[in-house]
Amino acid sequence: MSNIDIMLTNYNRIPENNQTKRYRELFPFFKTVLSAKYLDPHDAERLFNRALEKDPDSSMAHFGLGIVWKERSEYLRSINHLEKALTGLPESLPVLRNLGEAYQLVGQNTKAIGVLEKALRIDNHDRSALYLLAVSHQQQEEYQKAVRLYERLTSMEPVKDEIYYNLGVSYGRQERLALAHYNFGTYFKRLKKIRKARFHFQKAEDLAKDEPALRDRIRKAMKDMVSK
Repeated sequence: MSNIDIMLTNYNRIPENNQTKRYRELFPFFKTVLSAKYLDPHDAERLFNRALEKDPDSSMAHFGLGIVWKERSEYLRSINHLEKALTGLPESLPVLRNLGEAYQLVGQNTKAIGVLEKALRIDNHDRSALYLLAVSHQQQEEYQKAVRLYERLTSMEPVKDEIYYNLGVSYGRQERLALAHYNFGTYFKRLKKIRKARFHFQKAEDLAKDEPALRDRIRKAMKDMVSK
């Protein structure tokens, strides 16, 4: 990691393209997250506290401590540091994503939604922010908004298995049961739990009698399943 840092700092012979520039900007966050998650928690805490002793306003040190405390399920302490990090880095996607998730984990979904919407104004294609925002809407029982975001995520590779499970829940809460079972079937199919997948696909097909397009999707999904 230190070698990459040196290369990024000193190697300027070729003009940067946008991807290289973005990587250079994100590298300090990448390095901080790795230290926060994979060092011994006490070592990581000491590392970032030493940085704060040198510079009490260090946004990156506050970001690191925010990750450390979030990993230790100390969410209020995490929020305290991530809010301080955001003061110095108001347009930072990594800070916004982590702060939004920390708010979500303490049930402050209204705050989480505000922060994650800001993240998406910076990058409307950020999958992590889209997913977290969908989860917050789901937890707020705003199922239509959640479905809209989850459906969008199904077209963005790689797709998390949990997206289909949450789609099943969100459609079910709206009494759209054919789509609920279809997405549960897709979820279990991806987990290779074929019996459960077949059960949900069959339920979806039975419920989709007046929806020929959905019935076609269900039958296509069932076709390539191998019985266990």
